[in-house]
Amino acid sequence: MFEVMRAIRLSVLITLGLATPAMAAATVPEEFQGVWAAAQDCKQGFQNILPRVVNRKYAACRVMKVLSLSSGHPGGHTDTIYLNCEGSRSREIWHNENIDGTDFLVTMQFERGAEESGPSIAIFKRCPEIPLTDIPLSDIPGMDTRR
Repeated sequence: MFEVMRAIRLSVLITLGLATPAMAAATVPEEFQGVWAAAQDCKQGFQNILPRVVNRKYAACRVMKVLSLSSGHPGGHTDTIYLNCEGSRSREIWHNENIDGTDFLVTMQFERGAEESGPSIAIFKRCPEIPLTDIPLSDIPGMDTRR
C-alpha cells in the first residue's frame, strides 16, 4: 500500500511539473516584438508588440497562447497567436519576412463569431527610416504617457 501511494505522489509531482510551463503566460517570439506600422506609409496603423501584450489602437490584447509553425522558408517565421482583446478572443496567424532588408509582418485574424464575414488580413512593416523619437507617443498604442 505504501509503495502504491508513493507511486501516485510521484506521478502527481511529475504531472504538475510538466504542466507548469504550459500554464505560464505565453510569450511572443522576439522576431515579432516591436513597433509595426501599416505597410503603405509607416505613418499610421501602429501596433506595439511586447512579449505578453499586443497594444493596438482599439485594445490592449493579452497573449493567451503561441503555437510555432514551421514555415519551411528561410528568413521567415510563422506562428499562431491566440489573443484576448478586452474580452474579445481571436486567433491570428502571423508571418514575418525580410524582403530586401525590410521586415514585414502579415497577419490573418480569425475573431470568434467572424466566420460569417471571413478572416481579415493586414500587412505591417518596421520602418527604421522613421526613428521612434519622430513618432508621437500618442500614435503608438500602449506608449501614451498621458493616461
